[in-house]
Amino acid sequence: MAERQELVWEADYGERDRLLDALAPLLDSISKDSWTTIVLYVNNVPYSLEFFLVVGFDPQHSETPTAQARVVEALRGAGAWQRADLTIHDFTAAMAGRRFNAVTLIDSASVEAGRQLFQWRSRAALTAAGFDLSAFGHRPRVFLSHQADRKSSVLDLQARLAARDLPTWMDVFDIDYGQNLAETIEHGVESSAAVIFWVSPGFLQSKFCRFELRSFISNYAARDDVLLLTVVDAEVAPAELPSTLAKLRYLRLDEGQGADKVAEEFGPVLARYFR
Repeated sequence: MAERQELVWEADYGERDRLLDALAPLLDSISKDSWTTIVLYVNNVPYSLEFFLVVGFDPQHSETPTAQARVVEALRGAGAWQRADLTIHDFTAAMAGRRFNAVTLIDSASVEAGRQLFQWRSRAALTAAGFDLSAFGHRPRVFLSHQADRKSSVLDLQARLAARDLPTWMDVFDIDYGQNLAETIEHGVESSAAVIFWVSPGFLQSKFCRFELRSFISNYAARDDVLLLTVVDAEVAPAELPSTLAKLRYLRLDEGQGADKVAEEFGPVLARYFR
């Protein structure tokens, strides 16, 4: 005798109506002899909201291949994804730990009972009630490209830009221990709409600063929607400036000038650009 076929699916807790609405008509139209179980598992713990569906089919039934194909199509169309790493035995063990509430579905009417398992409102319901569910703190940022010889000045600049409501990307805040430097910097470049290159003697010798410069120049050439701003230390001669930056108007600091001058000059420019 062939083993029963059980498929585990996971779906978005906050978008469960899509799946339940797609499942309800299927339960009334597919032969009930072709499946062995359809169970909803819902975790209402607010720190780990979860929604799973376990569907078991009778491999001996002649309508099972068609029924299984229809269910799979409906679940995928509703945004669910299959979890081949889980079996029904995992849910049996989790129920003992009070992780899930569960209900067995038999027809479209039982789907309404399944909706009652969810203690927290859906995203659509919260949006309709006036709650803003958009991602917070993901505004385009100002990338601060610099070398360690100007770290203290750039930290000062970061604070001054933040005071002007200009979000920044800076290595000391955005690269954690153990992270891949090149990948993290590339992500920072992609999430930034502007960059300030603080060109110092150390900047000119840094391979990572050259990497950042190439990445931004590539984005500038491809999209022309990145603001390139350059600060040049008094110690850097004009001939030493990278040719790409030399073609753009830049801010040259006199001896004794620092972050306050950069923020004063670039702050209004950035504010207009991000407006």
